Amino acid sequence: MMRPQTIYKLEAMSPDVPKYEAFAFKEDKSFLGNDWLWEDFRPLNYGTRDLATTRLAAVWKPLEVIGRVRKCNDYPCSGSPPIFSQRAVDALRDLLEPNGELLPLVSKLGNYYAYNITTLVDALDRNRSQIEWLKDQVIAGTIERYEFIPERLEGLSVFRIIESWTDVYITEAFAARVRECHLDGFNMIPVWPLPQEVSWEDLRRESWRKQEGKESPKALPIKGNTVLLRLPLAGKGDEPSAAEKTQVDRLMDELDALLADPDATTPSAGSLEGSEYVAGECRLFLSCPDADALVVRLWPWLKALRWNGNVWVMKRWGEYVDVSAPEEYVDLSAASPPQSTIPRRKAKKLAELGVRDRPLTNSEAQEVESFTAKGLELVGLEPDAEPDHIVERIQTWLEDHRAGTNRSPMNDGDTALALGCAWGLAVCRKLDWQWVAIDRRKREIYGVVSPKREYAVYPMQNMHAILLTPAMGIGALKVYNLVKHVMRKTRLEPFSYQTVD
Repeated sequence: MMRPQTIYKLEAMSPDVPKYEAFAFKEDKSFLGNDWLWEDFRPLNYGTRDLATTRLAAVWKPLEVIGRVRKCNDYPCSGSPPIFSQRAVDALRDLLEPNGELLPLVSKLGNYYAYNITTLVDALDRNRSQIEWLKDQVIAGTIERYEFIPERLEGLSVFRIIESWTDVYITEAFAARVRECHLDGFNMIPVWPLPQEVSWEDLRRESWRKQEGKESPKALPIKGNTVLLRLPLAGKGDEPSAAEKTQVDRLMDELDALLADPDATTPSAGSLEGSEYVAGECRLFLSCPDADALVVRLWPWLKALRWNGNVWVMKRWGEYVDVSAPEEYVDLSAASPPQSTIPRRKAKKLAELGVRDRPLTNSEAQEVESFTAKGLELVGLEPDAEPDHIVERIQTWLEDHRAGTNRSPMNDGDTALALGCAWGLAVCRKLDWQWVAIDRRKREIYGVVSPKREYAVYPMQNMHAILLTPAMGIGALKVYNLVKHVMRKTRLEPFSYQTVD
């Protein structure tokens, strides 16, 4: 009996590693009359098992991609569509062209191509695989274990499957070529065949930990802290002058040169995430595992920085989208980098932060119930809706909101509270979690916690971040599925905290 060939799930490398930063499209433009470009790559008859691939070459015009991508990265994408470097296309052309369309992109870094995969196969053994379905056993939410039908894999090299069209799968022939040509940026995770005791998701997490230089799941998260530079603009409003834009571009290049080392095997001290012009200033966001260490690394550069106005540097013990994270400004007049008065956050162990919780008071519980009702009404559901249905409708509402096809009657803050409370209700109903008030450094935040306090999620803050950052809108359903998966499998390291007796 012939040994079945290995099937891999092809993903980009960990997005937390600066070396593998991904491209973004400068203009999210559809060529087929859709709201967003990614929809052009979606198969026809989506939502059924009678899928058909979409051809784009005839209507495609090269789109510009932007981002702080390293030239060593041959697969600089974060989702659909896949993106290949010219070097990767030259090495893989005979495998790529028979199975899809190479669509040229515009980049200052060189030649890159979006890839529209047109080989779509019904090769998954649905009865033997372990699948969490989103809709009528047609669309897979999570495939926990893959079982393929061997005879349907013959002759394949790169393909999609009908249950999960956004994912990319490759065979051993493709993987071997990547290794042979020393292409970088390809995270090839074996999914089949695997022993019963081996989980492909565990293999992915282990791969990410190695990429991020983590010795264990408890190691510091590469993007767990933030350093924020605030540069005031000379004029009125949020628009910078041409000279200010030029200076910001120069500063960003200098930061990249200080922090980016594509050949390094150790974790980076930090990574420049990007910039924004808002509230009369330019803000530069740098992610890092340790805000204190990053300031020390940048101290000579910060001291020499010249700008028309006071420069403010802030350290934040949390990701830059975490509105609840504690913050502290850096005294740039000091002779040496001042250490923080706030203890550093390590491994997301909330116990080290002295975090405690208490039950909600009656008035607080009524407030949560009131916003929950508003959230359910906003997404068109009754109070007794099923948990999975609640989260699916929230996800749909967020996607429609991002596309501009719906509006909330409430302001953004109340909308985030309403959707966050409805999302929290779904988790509580599904997993028997409960709402509590969590004390984080003498600042209380509402959250939902697991019965034994291994896990805590802050739905309102998370929803606020999603609404403020539209690209994160796809995350509501994924976070919910992750929480369900963690509580069922308990494979991830818990971050626990003390409770008040």
